[in-house]
Amino acid sequence: MDITKSTVWGMLLLLLMAGALLFVRGHYLSQQSACATRLVAMAPGLTAYAREHRGMLPQTPAELAKAVGPIDITGYAISPHRLHWQHGKALPYLQDSQKHRFVNGMHILYTDGSVRLTE
Repeated sequence: MDITKSTVWGMLLLLLMAGALLFVRGHYLSQQSACATRLVAMAPGLTAYAREHRGMLPQTPAELAKAVGPIDITGYAISPHRLHWQHGKALPYLQDSQKHRFVNGMHILYTDGSVRLTE
C-alpha cells in the first residue's frame, strides 16, 4: 500500500477537525451543565422570596435578581403567569431563552423546585 504525502495530510486534517468538534461539543455540554446547576441554586432564594410574598414567585427580572442574589439571571425567561412556589401542580417558571446546541433542548425550573431538560 502506497501512502502519499497528500493522504497523510488529509488524515491529519480529518483528525484535527474531529478533535475540534469534540472540543466545541464539550464546551457546550459544560455550559449546559452550568445552566442546570445555576437554576438549582436559585431554589433557596425563591423559597425565601415566596415566604415573604404569600407563596408567589418574582415576576420581573429585577425581582428575580433580588431574590436569588449574586446568581447570574442573564439568558433566562420568566413565565408570564403569576405562579406559586411549591404549591399544587409543578408548572414551568423559569427557562433558558434559547435551546442548548448539540442537545436541542433547554432547562426549565419548575414551581416544585425541579429542573428538567426538555426538547
